[in-house]
Amino acid sequence: MLLSVIIVTKNPGEDLYLTLASLLPLNHPFVEIILKDNSDKEDLSAVNTVFQFSNFRFIRSEDKGIYEAMNQALSTANGKYVYFLNAGDQYININLPDMLQNADDNIGYFYGNVIVLHPRTKFIRFSKKINPYLIFLKNLNHQGIIFKRSVFDKIGYYDTDFNVGSDFLLTLRMSKYFPGRKIQKFLSIYKGAGVSYQYKPTELEKKLMRTRLKEIFNPLELAILSISSQIISFGLYIKNLFK
Repeated sequence: MLLSVIIVTKNPGEDLYLTLASLLPLNHPFVEIILKDNSDKEDLSAVNTVFQFSNFRFIRSEDKGIYEAMNQALSTANGKYVYFLNAGDQYININLPDMLQNADDNIGYFYGNVIVLHPRTKFIRFSKKINPYLIFLKNLNHQGIIFKRSVFDKIGYYDTDFNVGSDFLLTLRMSKYFPGRKIQKFLSIYKGAGVSYQYKPTELEKKLMRTRLKEIFNPLELAILSISSQIISFGLYIKNLFK
């Protein structure tokens, strides 16, 4: 199997149909679609009767949050590469199977630009070269990343000690150990407005985040990155004032 596309859901409503419809161009012999569900109000077990994906797996299991759900699905993935989407996100057809079949095996991940819909439409473009410092200042959404499956054997799975932020930490670690390559196109439409948009981290989570960041950056690097992040945030605030 070349690629595993993983969607984790809990009572997704019509958003799931939008996401699955966008994946129809990936109805390919070497691509599997994994739907990992923890719904308590919806029965999604027959959803593939609508779309007829040739390689489709439905997993119904309990979980304690999105990162545990992603880890559960990841542990079953058969693809050489893995792509995570949430219900409401949309894949933009760029012929991934052909690209991945001819990919340099030394590349740990591919990343593309993302269209964000909420709270307002934005076109997020990433630089051609990427490293942990750039990701700290401008996080790569998992909707914009194609992971090589073996990357997780090196850096581990998503940290379930966090309700939000674990994808940020995983991407930082990944970029520290593996080279990435940019896809010169938009890869996905990210719906936004999910848990990460509304959730306020607890003091314990903030403390744990600082601890995890110290495992990736030294104190001087963290200080410089923190100041840089504040300058960028202030610049964006001023820019928005004049819109």
